[in-house]
Amino acid sequence: MVSAVADELMGLYLNGEFDKIYLSYTHFRSAVRQEVIFEDFVPIKTPEDVEYIDYLCEPDRIKIVESLIPRYIGMKIYYALVESQTSEHAARMSSMENATTNCGDMMKYLTWFITREDRKVLPMR
Repeated sequence: MVSAVADELMGLYLNGEFDKIYLSYTHFRSAVRQEVIFEDFVPIKTPEDVEYIDYLCEPDRIKIVESLIPRYIGMKIYYALVESQTSEHAARMSSMENATTNCGDMMKYLTWFITREDRKVLPMR
């Protein structure tokens, strides 16, 4: 699935249908905190402060980059999907924990309330 999405996006970018592609996902920080990430995805930006050194590469540099970029794009999409899914599960877990706590509190209150009302009615019998 991820490779199909990556291939489709790269095809659209290379055909000129898109100038830029952005990636948006939720990043898992903790069970109660998720962060929305919106970042440039394609074209891939290289750091500007890196010194360029001309290494001898086998196979040539172009072939290496052409084989690495699809893998990088696929991994980045996979990472975004996993992060989003983890964030969703954490949010659901937190919600269910809060619902369980609230239900317990409501049961204690209702038990107290019914007991109080029973005490009002019982002396009248």
